[in-house]
Amino acid sequence: MSDETGTGGETRKRVRRSRAERAHENREALLNAAADVVGESGYEGATIVEVTRRAGLSPGSFYQYFESREDLFHQLLPAVGEKLLAVLAQSSHDAPDAVESEARAIRAYFDFLRSGSPIMRVFREAEIYAPDTHAAYLDDVLDRYQRNLLRRKEAGEFAAFDRDELMAVALLLTTARVEFMRFMPQGTADSDWIETVFVKIVRQLARGD
Repeated sequence: MSDETGTGGETRKRVRRSRAERAHENREALLNAAADVVGESGYEGATIVEVTRRAGLSPGSFYQYFESREDLFHQLLPAVGEKLLAVLAQSSHDAPDAVESEARAIRAYFDFLRSGSPIMRVFREAEIYAPDTHAAYLDDVLDRYQRNLLRRKEAGEFAAFDRDELMAVALLLTTARVEFMRFMPQGTADSDWIETVFVKIVRQLARGD
């Protein structure tokens, strides 16, 4: 009897895990669909009907994962942005110094944008349609950047800046990444020269040469 109970328990556990996996997949499908729609048509075009259609789900199922369209907007930027942050961290985690770290990261950044990610439009429109989320996301990005710069400072780089000033450096470099997109219409133009300029800026800040 104990074997039967154990088997049944394992079966129920597998079912529960399968349901959890399906719920995760559906939520991810909705977020990915919303990102695509926003990338094409902006937040105004991201209706529940269109998002669920792209995700291959029924409109009614939307409310199993989000309270409202506005709730989706508040969760969209962190979800899309985290993918970019993960790519940047992976590209530069074992770099020997700040210059090489930023060189790898800026290349990965433009490669990510050229891959078709809607991150930039999601980021810019979130400032209007989900301003609190936009501010919180930017604060998180800057905090991560500052902590990375502090680690570099402990290794002897960025000696000219104190802790608080490194937040300004993080803001400077983050803003540069975003605004450099103006030189890449549709994100398809060659970015080698932009990457070179960015690395020169980092070298000046990190080494003072």
